Amino acid sequence: MTASITDHVCTECGLCCDGTLMADVETYGDKDAELAEDLGLETDYDNDKGSLVISLPCSALQGTRCSAYPHRPITCGSFECGLLQATRRNLFSMEEALDIIGDTRKKVVKITEILSSFAEDDTSLPLKERIMEALQTRPSPELSAASRELARMIGEYFLTTGKRE
Repeated sequence: MTASITDHVCTECGLCCDGTLMADVETYGDKDAELAEDLGLETDYDNDKGSLVISLPCSALQGTRCSAYPHRPITCGSFECGLLQATRRNLFSMEEALDIIGDTRKKVVKITEILSSFAEDDTSLPLKERIMEALQTRPSPELSAASRELARMIGEYFLTTGKRE
């Protein structure tokens, strides 16, 4: 049953790979870093982390699915967001988890639509960086409100392991 939960939740989501949840992914050791580079993933050395990181959005992501899934780096295969963990613990049904993913993806689409009105929107950057750059360019109450709501959902469902009371 666990594989089924992972198959459904992860392949419908992709938020961990598209730059919505995080800006990059730290590799686990030289072998993992080598694999990321062999797969042609964009990487960079992070002085703060002292390791090679995979830049997000990941170039292997196609829609919400990883095109390198069977050969993905260890760091990618070991990540489990809070929503996946909570669904495994039966804190959410599969339907609830998929609804949360759908609602979150709708918020990402709304933000992306707002960002498209900014002349300097660099879609190769993680979403949070795109938002910060846009807001530095010009104030946008609509973008600020939408990004706060997305950040709330990410914090509540994806970067924690508990269910909202």
